[in-house]
Amino acid sequence: MQGTVVHYDTLTRCGLLYDETGQPLYFRQEHLTNTGAVVAGQTVQVNQLPNNAFAIVQVNSPAVLNPKKLAVRQPVVAETTLQFYNWPGVFLATMSLGFLLAAGGKLGLDGGRSPRLIGSVFGMATAALLGWLANLFRVGARRGRVRGLFWSAVLGTFLAYASQSCSYDFQVDRAFTGYTYTLLALFFALYLLPYRQATP
Repeated sequence: MQGTVVHYDTLTRCGLLYDETGQPLYFRQEHLTNTGAVVAGQTVQVNQLPNNAFAIVQVNSPAVLNPKKLAVRQPVVAETTLQFYNWPGVFLATMSLGFLLAAGGKLGLDGGRSPRLIGSVFGMATAALLGWLANLFRVGARRGRVRGLFWSAVLGTFLAYASQSCSYDFQVDRAFTGYTYTLLALFFALYLLPYRQATP
């Protein structure tokens, strides 16, 4: 069978050729019979010997490589695109996070400021959960996992509210009211709207 030399390194005395079917064949200097070296683009005859050995005989002088004839397989590069599987959930979880960060800090009746809801450990944990929840909506995670994380955020909200109200006299403001409404809308988005799940 015939083949075309793709590469030959005179330093290591190793090379690569493609046979007629497009299969690669690696060879060394000792496989060459009537010539000392070959060059890229050269057509050679590949003779099969016993015990899976082979000999390479020069057929013609070097020619220009024809990429269509060689059928070299190029690596497939996967495209990476930012895909939103459930954009209403991403939007609502991000809005909830914004309202949570803004909740509190209102001027109280005694002239002091109400503490921020994010100022408690529970508030910070809830903020992290809401960010994670937005990402799970974006990637289309399993619906049960998203629901469990949502209820963890709701529990964190109650604990943050209780700790800031009992210890530091937290005052409900517009941001907290907006936060409550976006959590309610997030509940409806999770349980009533169609949910797109990524294929595993």
